[in-house]
Amino acid sequence: MPSNQPIILLKEIGGIRFLPIWVGSVEATAIAFAQQGLTPPRPLTHDLIVNLLKSLEVELQTIHLTELRDGIFYATLNLSGRVAAWNLTTKKMSAVITTGKAARSLAISSDGSALFVVNFESGTVSKVRARDMKILQSIKVCKEPIGVTYDAPTSRTWVACYDGSIKVFDNN
Repeated sequence: MPSNQPIILLKEIGGIRFLPIWVGSVEATAIAFAQQGLTPPRPLTHDLIVNLLKSLEVELQTIHLTELRDGIFYATLNLSGRVAAWNLTTKKMSAVITTGKAARSLAISSDGSALFVVNFESGTVSKVRARDMKILQSIKVCKEPIGVTYDAPTSRTWVACYDGSIKVFDNN
């Protein structure tokens, strides 16, 4: 790496190790602006993400670096387990509910009556009635579920787990 390329130095919580991450000049400038309390003339990408999370009443709880591939770091973002019903026409939320810890992904049933929300840290899938956003059921599936899909012909929900396993359950 060139010696004049900006670097972020991450320190292990409660430890002594450091992790250097080289960043581009645009990213470094955005970080410097934030550290100095400067506001750019238009929102930057991270500002839009922060505003979106705030409008959904969701908080970023943790970031886990999960992989380094071809010089690119990959991470998972654990958010405060909430799901929102959002009207794209009016741009207003009709409901926000807390499903579990670190809501990760969701699927909707073919008739639109139910949502299935993966809760990473609690190892569950929440079944939510779509019309009133009421949690109908919380199903323990695996230690760290990461994805979910709904199979309409069989009325089954398929859950992918971080350990590589797949869990399947009936929705009847």
